[in-house]
Amino acid sequence: MGIKSGRDKKEESPEQVWNLMSDYLRAFQERFGHMNCRELTGLDLKTPEGLKEYFAIVHDYQCVERVKFATRKAAELLRVKGSL
Repeated sequence: MGIKSGRDKKEESPEQVWNLMSDYLRAFQERFGHMNCRELTGLDLKTPEGLKEYFAIVHDYQCVERVKFATRKAAELLRVKGSL
């Protein structure tokens, strides 16, 4: 979003990209309830056990849907508000 709607010069206002990101993050949190991997998965990915469970159960099911949603939402916001 910053590449498309961010500033080219430091004198320009960052407000447009801030607003896009606020809408993006709000939509993700409304859909999934959390923003970070530990809260989303309930796993500590810094441990061997957490990683094992993540790859066995979570990655191919929960994360794929979250990435699809995030990608579609970013494209939608850029089309509508960012003049993509």
